[in-house]
Amino acid sequence: MPVVGAKHPLLESAEFERLQREVAAYVHRNTRRAVATPYHGPSPSPYRGHGMDVHDMRPYQPGDDIRHMDWRATARSGRPTTKVYLEERQRSVLLVVDRRATMMLGTRGELKAASAARCAAILTFAALAAHEAVSGVILCHQSQWFAPSRTLDGVAALLRAASAPPVKPDHDGNDALTLSTVWPQLERQATRGTTIYLISDFHEEMQGANDDRAAIPRSSRHETVAVRIVDPMERTLPSAGRLRLVAPNGGESVVIDSDDPAVREHYGEHMKRREARLRKICRLGGIPLVHVETARPALHQLAELL
Repeated sequence: MPVVGAKHPLLESAEFERLQREVAAYVHRNTRRAVATPYHGPSPSPYRGHGMDVHDMRPYQPGDDIRHMDWRATARSGRPTTKVYLEERQRSVLLVVDRRATMMLGTRGELKAASAARCAAILTFAALAAHEAVSGVILCHQSQWFAPSRTLDGVAALLRAASAPPVKPDHDGNDALTLSTVWPQLERQATRGTTIYLISDFHEEMQGANDDRAAIPRSSRHETVAVRIVDPMERTLPSAGRLRLVAPNGGESVVIDSDDPAVREHYGEHMKRREARLRKICRLGGIPLVHVETARPALHQLAELL
C-alpha cells in the first residue's frame, strides 16, 4: 500500500498499459454495433440538429428550416409543426478526480486515491475507444485542469496527475476546494452534452452541512455520474482493539475501543446514515451513483458505465 508522502506514483505505467488492454478487450466483447467513422459515438446525442433520427416535434419557430416541416402534423392540427432531429455529433467526457485528504485512506486493497486514479484510467480508455474527447480536473489543495483530447498522448498528463505520489494533508485546515466551489468553472469548461464523472469519496457532501439539492450540483446541459470510492472500513469497523482516529487534516483525534460491540454498532449505523444521505442527494439530482470498493477489481464495478 502506498505511504502518504512517498515518492512513487499510485499507479505505474505498466498498470496503465494493463488497464488499457483490459478495457479494450471488454469493449470489444460488449460492442453491439460497428462504428463506421470516427465521428459517431455509441450514445444518442443530446444535441438537436440535422441528423437522421427524429427526436420530437414542436411548433414552427421563425428561422426553422422549412424542409423539416411535418406537413401531416400541420394539416391535422392546423398549426405549423416542425421535426426536431438528433444531431450526429460526438460526445465528450470530463473526469473530476478527487485527491483531497480523505482520499488518502487505505486499509485494504489500496488507497482510495489509487482506486480513483484507476477508475479515471478505465473511463478514459473506454471513452477513447469510442472516439470521445476526454478532459479532466484534479481536486486537491488547488485544482488542476486538463484540456480535452482524443489521443493517448493527450490524456497522459491527466492520468499522471491522477496517479501522482500521495501528498501529506494540509494540517492548517480543511481542503478549501469542494465540488460546489469548482462547479461554476466546470459549467464553463464543459461543452453541451459532456458526461461529467465525479470520482470521489464524497466525504464533504455526506457531512450534512449543505442542502441536499445543492451538495452535488447538477446541470441540464450535462449528464452527471457519481462514482463513489469506498474503503471497506468505511462501512464496517473491524475489531482491532484500541484505535486512535485522526481527522483527515491532521487536527482532532479520538481513541475508541473497536472491540466494543456497541461502538462498532454505533459506527455502522452512522456510516449507513451517511450513505443514505448520498443516495438521497443523487436521487434528488437525477444523478446515477456507482460504488467502487478499493478491495475489489474496479473494471467489474464500472461495467455498467462502459
